This record gives sequence, C-alpha cells and structure tokens, in this order.
Amino acid sequence: TQEVVLNMFRPIFEDYLNSEIERYLPVKFSVVVVDANQSTTAERLIDSGQLDFLYSTAGRMACVEAEYGWIVIASAQAHFSDKETAAQGSLIYSLMSNPQIQAMEDFKGKRIGLGNVLSSSYHISRQVLADNNIDLFKDASQVVFYGDSYGAQLQDVIHGTLDVG
Repeated sequence: TQEVVLNMFRPIFEDYLNSEIERYLPVKFSVVVVDANQSTTAERLIDSGQLDFLYSTAGRMACVEAEYGWIVIASAQAHFSDKETAAQGSLIYSLMSNPQIQAMEDFKGKRIGLGNVLSSSYHISRQVLADNNIDLFKDASQVVFYGDSYGAQLQDVIHGTLDVG
C-alpha cells in the first residue's frame, strides 16, 4: 500500500536528503508514491513538472533516462554468473496460434498480463508498448497484474485467459 511505501522510504529519502542537502541548497524533498493510480504515473508527474527525482528499478530508470534525458546518479549492479551487470530484460509474448495477434498494434483491445509493477520487466514492457502507441490503461480491454507469478501468467496465455503476457 502507499502507506507501507511511505513508511519504508520516507526516512531514507525525505528525512535524510532534507537534512543533508539543506546545508547546500534551498530545496526540499517529498516522497510521493508514483503509479498508485493512472493520474500519478511517474511519466505524468515528470511531464507536469511535479517530479524532479525518481527512485525506481533499473529498467524503469533506463526508460526515464532515454525518454526524458534524466541522468542516473546512483545504481546497483546485479550479479549473474559471477559477473556484474546492469542489463535488464523483458519479454512480451502471445500464442502463435492466436490469429487475432500478428503484430504489436493488434494488442489494442486485448487482455494483457503484466508482472510485478516494481520489476524492470514491467517498466520495460510498458515502455515498449508506449513506444508502439499502446497505452496499457486506455488500449487494453483488461490488464491483469501477476506480481511475480510469471508461470501463472504464461499458463493463462496458453489457456486463452490472456491474449498477451
């Protein structure tokens, strides 16, 4: 919930940054939970000039960096096969046997399943769809969030409960 997120991040960001930065700059940080609903997406808040600092997943930051020219000032590195990597990935799929979907534009009006909204795969998928003129909250007939249950999402595509995963 928003309250849990605020309780978790307010001491780290709002309290700490305000106490440290105010010595150098006349700015104030406020923690805002983005993506709690359609009107508070990070993109809308950036476009309206209400968001100047974003803490998010690496995949989301890559999208914000590319779209808005923001600069990542700190990042965590993941380890894969004992090597550091900042690479992120995502997968958008449907069944080849579904004649209604031959290209991404065919996703409009379809049932779309997504993973955890805090994951890079969610943000990368959302950005790829947006780059192809598909707004999840306007163009999909239904959006189903699966959290980290990617296996259940795949099964629902296979069984026809979803059109796109």
